[in-house]
Amino acid sequence: MNRLFLHKTKTIALLVYIRSTIEQLFLLIKKKEYASNLLTGKDSQIILDNLTQLLIRLKKSEIMNEKDFRNNIYKSNVFNPYYEELVQYYNSIVLEIENNMQSGDLWIPDQFILSLLSEWVLEEKHTQYFPYLLDINYIELLSKFEKVNLEENKKYREKVSQMYMISTKVIKRLKNKEYQPSVIKSRKKR
Repeated sequence: MNRLFLHKTKTIALLVYIRSTIEQLFLLIKKKEYASNLLTGKDSQIILDNLTQLLIRLKKSEIMNEKDFRNNIYKSNVFNPYYEELVQYYNSIVLEIENNMQSGDLWIPDQFILSLLSEWVLEEKHTQYFPYLLDINYIELLSKFEKVNLEENKKYREKVSQMYMISTKVIKRLKNKEYQPSVIKSRKKR
């Protein structure tokens, strides 16, 4: 398979996850179930504004959220190898996160989203299909999570570090994931 297309498919899988996570984050904020309490109001707003713009661009580039993506797959009556490949990449992202996060752990979705994207952009440099990913100043935004006082908020700072480590593992797994055709596809070739 063409390397460029392969990485576009992986990028789309990551962006499906990112879009879904941003939408969940905004829903939690709307319900007042999540707030970036340790960031200044100004820093929190800057991050949320950037994530809002990212969500708008994801929607314009027709990146589906996870629910719509799964619905399209289940409604399809024809075997689609592209969807199968996308599902494998998406599942590798989710599995790596599940392997590294415990239920009930502190979760910093805004930082995690930015960390995942910065890792992918730095590692893969395959943004020609999604050039708006280069418009985000990841270093500036991620540095806002580093301003938190270490002495007073040690657990939060440890979680910030953990979010970075998990995002590195997720991107490494996605980068190294190789598509494995299903048995159905293999039988058709014979």
